[in-house]
Amino acid sequence: MIDCKPTERINYSYFVAISVNFMAILAGVGFSWSSPCVPKLSGQTHPAHNPLDHPATIQQIAWITSLHNLGCIVAPLLCGPLTARLGKKRTLLVFAAPQLISNLILMVAKEVPHFYIARFLMGVGTGGATTLIQVYVVEVVPSSHRGRACSFTNWMVTLAQDFVFVLGPYVTIKTLAMVSLVPSITFFVVFGLFVPESPYYFASRRELKEAEAILVKTRRTDNVNEELEKIVRYLNEEKSVKFSLGAMVGSKGVRKSFALAVALIMFQQFAGVNCVFAYQQSILAESESSLPADKSVMVVALMQIIPMILITKLVDTWGRRKLMMLSYAGELVALVMFGGYFFLKSQGVDVSSVFWLPVVVFDRVHCTGWPNKDGSRPYLAN
Repeated sequence: MIDCKPTERINYSYFVAISVNFMAILAGVGFSWSSPCVPKLSGQTHPAHNPLDHPATIQQIAWITSLHNLGCIVAPLLCGPLTARLGKKRTLLVFAAPQLISNLILMVAKEVPHFYIARFLMGVGTGGATTLIQVYVVEVVPSSHRGRACSFTNWMVTLAQDFVFVLGPYVTIKTLAMVSLVPSITFFVVFGLFVPESPYYFASRRELKEAEAILVKTRRTDNVNEELEKIVRYLNEEKSVKFSLGAMVGSKGVRKSFALAVALIMFQQFAGVNCVFAYQQSILAESESSLPADKSVMVVALMQIIPMILITKLVDTWGRRKLMMLSYAGELVALVMFGGYFFLKSQGVDVSSVFWLPVVVFDRVHCTGWPNKDGSRPYLAN
């Protein structure tokens, strides 16, 4: 038995959720890094801000930007084998290492290949973080608190992006990398030393006493036998089910669910949200707004917080489907207005009277895909 009050145990579960999300801060930095740093590398700002001895070419900038996303693709492919062998905690620590190494490289980077390597490594870490953080939180935090605990990831990523948008234009790439080392080192110390492994990992290895100890430490009561039995039952069922492409295609319900999931992800990603994030400052500079691009980015960053607050309040009352439809509709309108603005500008039309339009609609493009407040998996719904 662990002699702790119920509130202390719940507070500890929140401590666990916050600790693991220090890795999400680095993911947010990875997504937004290109916005303030691409202008420096391409020679759009003062030459003293560029660590290269010459401005990077368009092709080099494209590789520096896109290699982060290529790294994100690699990480999920490794998550399954690594978590089965090492457990989720140690796997998260493994993926946090490339994030740390990436910032160390950026501190001393002087050649274009250095940025290639750093951005790819950051992408690997980001891919691991976005794949595993909420899964880990769901498995450790009690079901009654999972919704709030899982929302930490969305908040950490968004606030980290806003931080980069606000600070990035005014500091060197080296300084930004040094600042980014703070959450990275904090993650290794706090998460590595004071946070437990997932009870599911121990249960999968038949180490039930260890799994029970973690449940007791993060639940309001010492009586966790029922939940432990559910975990063991789920793991046994999972082992008995063998994946078959034929079986998946043959099931109407699975086909429909799979098609919907793929469609939602495609609609979100093919809207160009990653391109918008990567080249945000450069795009806004082309708008020729009376507000400088670095200041415009700050406005957009602050505006991102508004939908985050709204969704937290409305997700359980309005429902996710309605909010997603509203989000995609708003994005469609925003992209049409955004594209129309630059099309008219390219045709020589005077758009100075609506100089504010790109900044206003930019935030709508960012908000594709409302965050899921309840990150629980079906078997943990109760």
